[in-house]
Amino acid sequence: MKETRPKSTELATTIARKGFDTLAGLQVGSRYQPNPEVADICRQAVNCKKVIVCATIEPSTAISSNHYDRQFLHQIREQLKRNTAGYADKVYVTQNRDEKAWKKWSSHKDPSSR
Repeated sequence: MKETRPKSTELATTIARKGFDTLAGLQVGSRYQPNPEVADICRQAVNCKKVIVCATIEPSTAISSNHYDRQFLHQIREQLKRNTAGYADKVYVTQNRDEKAWKKWSSHKDPSSR
C-alpha cells in the first residue's frame, strides 16, 4: 500500500483543534466534574500561566528524506503557530527520532496499533 503524507494545512488544523478541545474539556471538568480530585486537577490546568502545544509527527517512511521531513515540519510549525495564536504561547513540532535537549517526552511507532 502506498503511504501518502497528509497536507500540512490539514494536519496543523487537526492539531490546533485538538489543543483547543483539550482546553475546553479542562474548563468543563473544572466546573462540572463530580470527582473533586479530577476537578482540582482540571482547575490547576486551567489556571496555568502558559499553554504550549507539542506535536510529534511520524514521518512517512515511503517518501521520507531528511530535507523533505524538515521542510514539512517547518510548514506544520508555522501553520500551527497561526492556528493556535488565540490560545497557545509556544509551539513545538518534532519527529519521533528527534533527540533534543528541550524535548521532555518520548514517542515511538507502535506496530500493534497500525
